[in-house]
Amino acid sequence: MARRIDVTGAGGVRLAAWEFADPPKERPYVPARTGAHRGGLPRQLSEPPEPPDPQA
Repeated sequence: MARRIDVTGAGGVRLAAWEFADPPKERPYVPARTGAHRGGLPRQLSEPPEPPDPQA
């Protein structure tokens, strides 16, 4: 995949830069990392997240 980036050089000269990257790869669902989960043991990706505690 390529993307054109317009930039301005010295003296206002317009330049074009190209950014090349691999196409995005499909990934399994990965839950967002929040501060509450850091430092804990990692969960297997196949386990569903626990529902929030209504008593909290």
